[in-house]
Amino acid sequence: TEERRTGSHQMSKEYPAGMDLLLSDVRYEMCQRCVRFINYEMVPGDIVEFGVYTGRSLAMFAHTQERYTKEVIHACDMKRKLIGLDSFEGLPTDFDGHPRWREGMFAMNH
Repeated sequence: TEERRTGSHQMSKEYPAGMDLLLSDVRYEMCQRCVRFINYEMVPGDIVEFGVYTGRSLAMFAHTQERYTKEVIHACDMKRKLIGLDSFEGLPTDFDGHPRWREGMFAMNH
């Protein structure tokens, strides 16, 4: 199988189309660490993201959770639901004039 390096992840051609975008996202390693931690420590419950915007980070969590349960030897059948919630109304306030976050930001998906 042909492999190429993407960030800190070895990726083979066997991944579905569009996975390059997820696996090269700068947040992917954070998703891996979070999923690894909650599964290794056997933290019960589901993974919930509030404010999904485009859904990319939720897809990264789903991919990472699926890989973890299939590939990690000490996994203890940690079946989790992945739930994404969003009002699609954007941020509620302007955060005291914060230079980046403004009221209504993230009000809609692309």
